[in-house]
Amino acid sequence: MRQTPPGLLVLLDIDGTLVWRASRAHAQAVVSAIHEVHGELTLAPVEAAGFTDRRIVRAMLLQAGLTNAQVDQDMEWLLAIAARTYEETCPVDLSDTVLPGIPELLAELCRDPGLQLGLVTGNLESIAHRKLTAAGLSRPLLPWVGAYGSDAEDRNRLVPVAQERAAALHGMAGRWPSDQTVVVGDTPHDIACARAAGASVIAVTTGAYERDALTDADVIADSATEIAAALSQFAAA
Repeated sequence: MRQTPPGLLVLLDIDGTLVWRASRAHAQAVVSAIHEVHGELTLAPVEAAGFTDRRIVRAMLLQAGLTNAQVDQDMEWLLAIAARTYEETCPVDLSDTVLPGIPELLAELCRDPGLQLGLVTGNLESIAHRKLTAAGLSRPLLPWVGAYGSDAEDRNRLVPVAQERAAALHGMAGRWPSDQTVVVGDTPHDIACARAAGASVIAVTTGAYERDALTDADVIADSATEIAAALSQFAAA
């Protein structure tokens, strides 16, 4: 018999939502992998907040003069090197990057039987897990369902991946219903990926974007306390 979902599926972004300024070693690992695969290219900065690692690598390489075909040829190899490098260079302790109130929020959400927690992040899966472990957040969040930059280059494809994995976890066919899915993130790209899947979205002002850039969200939250309050409202609706 098909099971019904136990409540809300809450899909959390990582950088800018759970932690802030925890990506220096992450960025360095990606750049190091690019140089290892493609040589000493001249790399220009690209927009990174809210994009997947795959999308960031492609943007950097296209700006450096490579074609899409050249990027695709070595993408998997390059990402594997980036993941390995990050594993070797990630700081042991990133707890000082955890945003205020986040540990308490996650503990509260984990105790709620009406919620299924998950992740939707542009980080490669292994990088996301390593970062959360270093930040001290792995226990409440792993192993939960998630969708990562490893799964797709286009962030707008990630929410359905997480919905399918959450449904499978609960013995449901298909995807977790979008009207019972809430994305929590800090960029317009988080909002866009939620909208692409028909999900609700809470935008937080703790990341790279100001409130004025997040007005398309259902709720804008300035703190972990406000995230909790908004989720309570969604659960009660």
